[in-house]
Amino acid sequence: MPNSMRPEVRALVTRCLHADPVQRPPMTEVVRLLEAIVQALQPHTPVGRRSSRAQPAAGTPGGEAAGAAAGQGAAADPAGSGGAPQGCGCVIS
Repeated sequence: MPNSMRPEVRALVTRCLHADPVQRPPMTEVVRLLEAIVQALQPHTPVGRRSSRAQPAAGTPGGEAAGAAAGQGAAADPAGSGGAPQGCGCVIS
């Protein structure tokens, strides 16, 4: 990985490339972390100004994914695993 890569991006990429798929972060976490990185890189928006990107409410089209990415509601754990890692158990080398 390039030395110029931001440390938080490097950490996320490293986790996503883990040899054991069960140890890789779920996509909801990847989305949440990427959104946080993008947010941190955005220039400060003065109070009272709204983002040009509308945020759909949970329960509306596009809202379920947003709620799941934020770790909210049943969509965050559709298998009901209680947060236990899920995967096939295969290892790619």
